[in-house]
Amino acid sequence: MPSSTNGCGTRHFGKSNYVEDKENEAEELDTTLWISIFWLPIIPLKSYRIKQPIWYVRNAENLPISYSFNFTVVKKQSLNWLQIFKTYLIVYGICLLAAFIAFVRSQ
Repeated sequence: MPSSTNGCGTRHFGKSNYVEDKENEAEELDTTLWISIFWLPIIPLKSYRIKQPIWYVRNAENLPISYSFNFTVVKKQSLNWLQIFKTYLIVYGICLLAAFIAFVRSQ
């Protein structure tokens, strides 16, 4: 089970092979458990297929946003390297972009 304090600990990142079951108000997806420091994924530990209930909230444009904190592990999987690569690329790409913008603005 993921656990973190102030963004340090373990948490899930990534979402692939998503399937929504509207009839049972649940969703299944593949995700990876990571060691995280300050909410940044550092080391991937294990990939899982999980099932979780969906609770819908509407955003400002009245579009549904799903979120859930409770899930059931359907299947443990070997590390999903494509998902890991995408997670690193997105998270650290955003960090590099933010650092670059801060650097340019400070000049």
